[in-house]
Amino acid sequence: MKKIAIVVIMVMACLGCTNTQKTLPADLVKQYYILQITKADTLVKQLYSKVQNNAPADSIKQAFKVARLAYKKTEFLAEYYNPLTAKSINGAPISSMDDNDQHKIDAPEGFQVIEPFIFPQYTNNQKKELLQEIGILKSNFVRLKSVAEHQELANAQVFDALRTEVFRIITLGISGFDAPIAQNSMAEGAAALTSVKEVLNIYKSEFKNQTELNNTVQLLDKGIKNLATSNNFNAFDRMQFITSYANPLSASILNLSQQLGNPEFKDLRALKANAATLFDENAFDANYYTASYDAHMSKEKAELGKLLFYDVILSGSKNRSCGSCHKPELAFTDGVAKNATINGKSLVKETPQLF
Repeated sequence: MKKIAIVVIMVMACLGCTNTQKTLPADLVKQYYILQITKADTLVKQLYSKVQNNAPADSIKQAFKVARLAYKKTEFLAEYYNPLTAKSINGAPISSMDDNDQHKIDAPEGFQVIEPFIFPQYTNNQKKELLQEIGILKSNFVRLKSVAEHQELANAQVFDALRTEVFRIITLGISGFDAPIAQNSMAEGAAALTSVKEVLNIYKSEFKNQTELNNTVQLLDKGIKNLATSNNFNAFDRMQFITSYANPLSASILNLSQQLGNPEFKDLRALKANAATLFDENAFDANYYTASYDAHMSKEKAELGKLLFYDVILSGSKNRSCGSCHKPELAFTDGVAKNATINGKSLVKETPQLF
């Protein structure tokens, strides 16, 4: 009886227990990601409904804008984990070669294909084609959500994706590549930075010293405000945004990742995983573009290249080298409007110039 009583007490104690196991930040980020995909999917369906029901043009334009704004809050992970699906949702509106079949050409699809149907002026003359494209977009969001639900996230990858998103805002966002006709790039950049801020806040409890995190969040707030309050695409000061906000942000995110002890990625990339900004001296790895490991650059190859660059024996007249016209101190130009030909009797038609 004594043993039974002890067992009963233990069972009752367990029944009274609550599950205090902490949810990992990466799991919370996954929940956030799926929630944002769901919101974007809902807004794309609303866009479809408005077009189908012949809503006013301004209403359809606004529905398109808010749908893509919602996608921008998923972009950092969609592009990182599912680049092909992301390309189908918001890739360049040009045909491309199929990744699995070089003889097959894939037609573009997604927001950037839909945009010209709606902007600058919307008419329902191509309603059927527009609905078809939005239908494809809906299917791609279903695919993105399905994959996301089975995607395992890691802290190091999340921070890598956040840093890469800042680079994406600089190169594809504020440049207008993502919204060439609607010109809603600044608002979309603000939405993307908002997702960066919200995800960083998920990790707040993970930092023993939160000074750097707080400084980064404050910087994000300023960057978001800078983008959100800019209503003129052409007048936006991109240099000021990059130097005052984007560059410090990408560097801070890398630093925060290191503070959490996230491992450094060693894989070969065009843009190195340890590049704090796009403008770091060694941010890009030329080896990424070589055909094989044997073609990778080495100190010996660099020295040989330098010797050949300045060797006049390679020219027909034996008196001119590559370095004769491409001077490193002049950004590899020759500093003159027209240079003489090798025989010195005339001028070349074109010459490398520094603008």
